[in-house]
Amino acid sequence: MIVPERCEVQGEMRAWLSLPYYRAVAKIAFHFVLAHFPFTGLEQQVDGIKRFIFTGRDHERFVQNMDEPFVEELKDPNVLSRDWCHLLSAQYDYNTLEARMQFFSGPKLRPIVWRVMLGSSPSRIVGTFNKGFVYRYFGAPNKEGYVGEMIELQSARP
Repeated sequence: MIVPERCEVQGEMRAWLSLPYYRAVAKIAFHFVLAHFPFTGLEQQVDGIKRFIFTGRDHERFVQNMDEPFVEELKDPNVLSRDWCHLLSAQYDYNTLEARMQFFSGPKLRPIVWRVMLGSSPSRIVGTFNKGFVYRYFGAPNKEGYVGEMIELQSARP
């Protein structure tokens, strides 16, 4: 198919995702949690996700795709991200520890939303604790020379 310059074409990509890809998604989620929560990664509650990252066994138990975005503003199917970005969030409560991620979200693309179940929560504190960020990319470096920024997401929960 020959497409003239400056012409947009609507399309859909269908691809088989490899086990190393699922393992990489889980590893990103695990490191995001370690960077933003008071866990060391040595807790026995996360031994299962570490075993999956190393062996790749039982990926359906740990990595799933979600039907809708976790960012409130993107739940409307007609809304796309204004800028190209990655969206990452994680939460834990008394029972569970999980992360949600969306890579390469942008003005022309609504990519897969990943949910990674990291295990039961190592915390015995009652309540839900969450942290999320958008990693936004600029079209060109700003005046300081940066090509992106990290912005903390605000929880939609009161």
